[in-house]
Amino acid sequence: QNRVASIRVTLLRIIEKWEQSGQGDGGRHNEDDEEEETFRWGRLEGRPQEALDSRENFLGGSPSWYLYFWEMADTYQLLDSLAGNAS
Repeated sequence: QNRVASIRVTLLRIIEKWEQSGQGDGGRHNEDDEEEETFRWGRLEGRPQEALDSRENFLGGSPSWYLYFWEMADTYQLLDSLAGNAS
């Protein structure tokens, strides 16, 4: 259980840093973008490819499988549960 808690904390830290960087908040936009989209915290669907590609920069020495774990948690709608948010 300690290992699971450690994985959870590390993943949430990675996601939080990504979101705070502006990459998670829609990533880099082209000047031609007319409207700004809003995204749910940590969700990957609909994000620009550049924002998705930048996630590796926020691993901070953690193994790359955290990116896969993040994607699976998002795919199966587990991010709110991991973050402790009520749906």
